[in-house]
Amino acid sequence: MERYIKWGKEYKTLIINIVVTLSFIALIAIFVIPDNSMKGAENVTYNQFVEMMNGNKVEKVKIQLDNSTFSFYDKEDKLYTTDNPKTEDFKKEILEKGIKVEEYNRMTTSSIISTFVQLTMSCVVITFLYRMMNNRNPKNLSDPVSKVPKVKFQNVAGIEEVITDMKVLVDFLKSPEKYTKNGAKMPKGVILYGEPGTGKTLTAKALAGEAGVPFYSMAGSDFMEMFVGVGAKRVRDLFKTARKNAPCIVFLDEIDAIGKQRNKNSHSENDQTLNALLAEMDGFEGAEGILLMASTNRLDVLDPALLRPGRFDKHIKIELPDQSSRLEILELHTKNKNLDNSISLEEIAKQTIGFSGADLEALINEATIISVVDGKKAVDIDSIDKAFFQKVLQGHQKPIKDRNDMEMKIIAWHEAGHALVAKLTKVFDVPKVTVVPSTSGTGGVTFTIPKKMGLYSKSELYNRVMVNYGGRAAEELLLGDEESVTNGCYGDLEKATRIIRSIISNYGMSKENGYLNLEVMGIRDSYIAEEAAKLSRELYDETVKILEQNKCYLEAIAEALIEKETVNGDELDEILSRVKPLEIIEAV
Repeated sequence: MERYIKWGKEYKTLIINIVVTLSFIALIAIFVIPDNSMKGAENVTYNQFVEMMNGNKVEKVKIQLDNSTFSFYDKEDKLYTTDNPKTEDFKKEILEKGIKVEEYNRMTTSSIISTFVQLTMSCVVITFLYRMMNNRNPKNLSDPVSKVPKVKFQNVAGIEEVITDMKVLVDFLKSPEKYTKNGAKMPKGVILYGEPGTGKTLTAKALAGEAGVPFYSMAGSDFMEMFVGVGAKRVRDLFKTARKNAPCIVFLDEIDAIGKQRNKNSHSENDQTLNALLAEMDGFEGAEGILLMASTNRLDVLDPALLRPGRFDKHIKIELPDQSSRLEILELHTKNKNLDNSISLEEIAKQTIGFSGADLEALINEATIISVVDGKKAVDIDSIDKAFFQKVLQGHQKPIKDRNDMEMKIIAWHEAGHALVAKLTKVFDVPKVTVVPSTSGTGGVTFTIPKKMGLYSKSELYNRVMVNYGGRAAEELLLGDEESVTNGCYGDLEKATRIIRSIISNYGMSKENGYLNLEVMGIRDSYIAEEAAKLSRELYDETVKILEQNKCYLEAIAEALIEKETVNGDELDEILSRVKPLEIIEAV
């Protein structure tokens, strides 16, 4: 509703002008424009008309039944006027004489008002459609000065290799003649891809800020409207504005909204918009100083026509930051924060593997908020721990209440199972285990940090599945049979299932299907269900076996959780060092 109110204010003057103009036209039609239908007519009495009608001298009668007069023509096409008797059978008498009758109506007050309202509404609708079709500047593209970002490369951390590539583009934008004199052309397009939150948009802004050129940013969804052809028109208008203000950077965020692969028989609005984009990219040369940049989380879904040389020439992947990059990002985001001396950014960087730059910024900001709420003068390690808890679980800790002893014991064994399997299989570090519930509905959590990211062997993937099975297996050992385990393992089973599915379908690690990507072959999950169930059972049985042979560890960790509610990594290592297990075996 606010959107339409704003639109009404914006176009108030135009609407008033339309209404006034139509009103003026209506008044002219009523009072100014004369009725010329009886011009030059001879006036006769009604009795004379009756005599002429009875004498078969009348050819045609033009009558408005509620008017005081009417007109008629004789056999020689001469026009007459006379009084209208306004009797009910008047028209019938004329027709019985074989005379033609034409009825007409001048606009009455009610009909004029009705017509006026219809015309006004039509003009408003046309104006609205005109505004939708001519939305040339959805992002205020006409103001290039205000579009030079203040962000520089110094505001971006953890992607030094990417920035090195970008510096060449900065130099090209600043000093194009240095390259063009040797016949070099600036790449038409650069596409940044990678996980969400890795800094793709920030990197593009920093490039424009470093080069000091206008930065026109639009999301792929900004081009899409309910009206066919609007997206293509916006593409053309965007490039028209860019040409006027070159050198500049045009940035299309989430380009997959318009750049997905086209179907053979598709003629959708997306396809028209994509075709317009391809045509515009072919219509300018690198020497014009326009650099087109785009970002996406899914490079694999983009149309090949976008990615070929001459369109998006450079493909730059922005990876999730490694430990040293995370440290740089943390140092950047804590510059204006008051940190307690107990905080080690190196330790936080070590524990946040898998976090993106945006995740790290959110973690530090949340910890700062928590420290203020708790009345602390500085952000301490406790604030970081609480923020980490909320970041992982998407919820706040809440006091333990309404739990009976048996429920508490089941949760403690469940989390102890995850922690122990993670320690024994050596694929995760475990900085903390807790049975404190959260507002997200989680009854407890084992914080696990992968020891590496990206490339996993078959045995490492198996171990990751068994870590997820550790909670359910521990419950089975506590309760004595598989039928008594709880539904607390729902999320664990979902994660394990995804890994098993990928092992069989995507990674070519299947015993039955060999070195094939079944997704590419279009094979459905039902085809692999039998093999997935078999592998799942094998890994679950192996998990139970590991916990059985190290049950003294399992019991010790669970008892510590029941007593203290939370066990950190050092305390967990101390438990494992003082309790002598029956046997520690290597996982699958």
